[in-house]
Amino acid sequence: MKKIGFIGGADKTNLIMYIAKVLEDLNKKVIVADTTLMQKTKYVVPTLDPTKSYITDYQNVDYAIGFESISDIGQYLGVKNTNSTETWPYDYMIIDIDSASAIENFEIDDGLDNYFVTTFDIYSLKRGMEILKNLPSTMTMSKILMNYNIKKDDEEYLLYLSADTKAIWNDFSLYIPILDENEQLMEENQRVYRPRLKKLIPEYQDGIIYIVQNIIKEQSVSRIRKMIKE
Repeated sequence: MKKIGFIGGADKTNLIMYIAKVLEDLNKKVIVADTTLMQKTKYVVPTLDPTKSYITDYQNVDYAIGFESISDIGQYLGVKNTNSTETWPYDYMIIDIDSASAIENFEIDDGLDNYFVTTFDIYSLKRGMEILKNLPSTMTMSKILMNYNIKKDDEEYLLYLSADTKAIWNDFSLYIPILDENEQLMEENQRVYRPRLKKLIPEYQDGIIYIVQNIIKEQSVSRIRKMIKE
């Protein structure tokens, strides 16, 4: 099982759910772990009997909610060796993270498949910097930058803020504009419990395609795009 961390103070719930759904459509077994303080997934993903910590299936993707560490999830699943993710019944674990402690507790490795996600409101930036300044060790990440008006100055400002942290940035950055019509569609998707990706704005779709292709590697962009458009 491969772990992919989505790190930062921004709300990443919709983005992660869409990525997980596309991976599932590509016949991959996926579990999403929401380790955030708010645990928004608890309210977005329907379940019949929520407890303090549980795993529920939604659109053929498993969602782990309320767990404090990856070993806790392994024990819940009955995995014999919780220290080795090679025996887990998933291809990918996508982890929503908004604290440095979760990076340690979920054993996020330094690699090319971790993402730092931020908007440019004060909360998202300050929470994101708090995480980066408390990283347990150096970590390589790609930047996913979301704003109403994307500007090159945004990325330069983020680089300035993170200069004294242990973050190492990949060369490629992903820009996703925040548009009202896209936000409205995502809210509607939540209400009807149906992730309709084909109506998302092209820039958001392109972001999903890039991330999924980067995770799977062997899949062609055209096939992933077809999954989104169906």
